[in-house]
Amino acid sequence: MSYATWSDVRGHSAQIGVLQRICASAQPAHAYLFEGPDGVGKQMVAWALAARIACEAPTADQAACGECRSCHSLQRGEHPDLKVLKKDGASIRIGQVRDALKPLRFEPVLGRAKVLIVDDAHLLREEAANALLKTLEEPPSRTHFILVTSRAQLLLSTIRSRSQVVRFAELDTQDVAAVLLAEDQPADLVAMAAPLAEGSVVRGRTLCDPDWLAAIDRLVRFVLGLGAGNPLRIGDAVAGLGGTLDGLSLQISPEQQPMVAAPTASISEAKALAQAEKKGRSAPKKLASKPESGTRLKGLDRVGLSWALDVTTTVLRDAMLVATGMDPDEVPLSRHAEGLLNMRDRTHAAAIAKAIDACLATEASLVLNPNPRLALEATWLEVDRAIRHA
Repeated sequence: MSYATWSDVRGHSAQIGVLQRICASAQPAHAYLFEGPDGVGKQMVAWALAARIACEAPTADQAACGECRSCHSLQRGEHPDLKVLKKDGASIRIGQVRDALKPLRFEPVLGRAKVLIVDDAHLLREEAANALLKTLEEPPSRTHFILVTSRAQLLLSTIRSRSQVVRFAELDTQDVAAVLLAEDQPADLVAMAAPLAEGSVVRGRTLCDPDWLAAIDRLVRFVLGLGAGNPLRIGDAVAGLGGTLDGLSLQISPEQQPMVAAPTASISEAKALAQAEKKGRSAPKKLASKPESGTRLKGLDRVGLSWALDVTTTVLRDAMLVATGMDPDEVPLSRHAEGLLNMRDRTHAAAIAKAIDACLATEASLVLNPNPRLALEATWLEVDRAIRHA
């Protein structure tokens, strides 16, 4: 349970504006579907909306007042009318849904309404989703649902059709950096991590790890040296990068994650799980898996390749900005100002743009599942050639 207001949210001004207008009309929908990338603040917006719906004296900008009984209860983390439903292990089971729906039959205790936030709603098992759907079709009075997901396509179409959809996009680099700095992350780590976070605060936190900072610095120095040395060393650099990444954990986007809801060790265990869910019981403990904070890389695997391409593109983008006259102290990779200036002096912006095109072409080909080592080596050779022949 987390108390938040609109002012606590970074970015998403258009989405917040829509929700404020809905609240002002005093006719909030019975169900909302917040969909968008992981780590961009969907949950915080959900809590801000829940707090506003339940608030007894909302402010002029349609935010929770922070002073009424409802707000104080939420701030203490003990609001009886605002609840969150989260995955247990790898999924959300029917027993959890039934337990969460039971209190909704009664009138609100403190606030003006009851709100159930379903986090990672795409992890609802089929039976659980159908149980939730029945309530969405005939919701109790003064009851609202906020479904939060990064994979809306995995939800039942009937659930999507009965919810008002609010779509969220990636955060700007500046917003990611601001959130990380507010969390007291070191400024030098934030400057490196935010541009590579793909608009996700969660990914940014991962990249603020000192081990990741060392990996980023090493890769940045190599990319800034392309076009100035022996291209035969590129193969060695690819092999070395694999060793650097091996064992590091990285938060990846949902599109890169395997489409598996609940892994099981055997057919017999799968049957036991199905029978337990039909009866509304919890899954056997040995089937439950611990939530992971990220994906552990296995050397230069497909996820590592995508990350290496992101870093290479970011380096080249900053180099192009410097080549067109920007002060190297003003770009995200300012800590590598000397390397950026060296690249500027031996090439020009058009050549760097051509090198960036090579990276983007490789990223587009990732759907073909290329060999990561060969793909990265070929890309860096193209970058080296473009800069060397400028």
